[in-house]
Amino acid sequence: SDPPPDVSEYCPKLEDIERKIKKKKFRDLTEEDKEFIKKVRYILVTATDIEYRAVMGAIDSPGGDGNYVRVITKDKVANFIMAKFGPYNLAITRTGQGPDETEAILVSVQNDTKAKYVIAIGICYGAKESKTKDLGDKTNLGDIIVAKSIVDTAHQRIEGKDTIVLTNTYPCGKKLFNLFKHDEVFEFEGKAVKVHHQGDLASEFTLFRSKEAKEEKLKYVQKALGGEMEAKGIYKAAERVKFEWIVIKAIVDWGTEEKDKKWQPFGAVSCARFVLQCLDDEDES
Repeated sequence: SDPPPDVSEYCPKLEDIERKIKKKKFRDLTEEDKEFIKKVRYILVTATDIEYRAVMGAIDSPGGDGNYVRVITKDKVANFIMAKFGPYNLAITRTGQGPDETEAILVSVQNDTKAKYVIAIGICYGAKESKTKDLGDKTNLGDIIVAKSIVDTAHQRIEGKDTIVLTNTYPCGKKLFNLFKHDEVFEFEGKAVKVHHQGDLASEFTLFRSKEAKEEKLKYVQKALGGEMEAKGIYKAAERVKFEWIVIKAIVDWGTEEKDKKWQPFGAVSCARFVLQCLDDEDES
């Protein structure tokens, strides 16, 4: 397939991002900072370097001057960056990979921000590679998945020679889903990708060694368009500290160890920009 467009200008280097960030403990925040945090509507969750860089390359600083504050949460478990996109106050946080860390960090950030919505943004693996060029129902590298549900595939039971996967399904938030379901295609830097909103994402903290191992797992999740590692932690955090959530990720590989990393920057950048353009401050009553 054709290589993805070069998006390096939209994906700032980590050191360039960090140079513009001032770290503050919660107790050292100004009144203005505290007012900003009170109006945070969305927490954007990233797990990897490339996801974080893509989000930071797409948002604005609170004062419009390019300078950011990283707030260390009251319980010191986590931190978040205060940011703007258009009229919206955002908290950007980075969790690392895996559900337990994700849960702990999100609970800490939500205790301080009391945001209404949490959106996990980034990259994932695709379940099935499409053999056709047209943007039909199959998946291609770069496609964006707006998850209807997350299916936890981590639990299994051994029956004789067979391993049975016991799935748990967690539906994503309806209001959030309604924000993101109206685009069939998203175009960025001349590349059009399909936006899928009829399927689920499998979630399990596992790297598959082979295509066969992945397919064996996914046969228990018929509607899975892809999979990732953190979403179960988001669901568990939501149970504890109440927020509506959704997971939106772009396909950058087919989920096996022999990963080709060239789609990661484009996937992360286009996913971040797709999410931000759909944000809305109107709540249906």
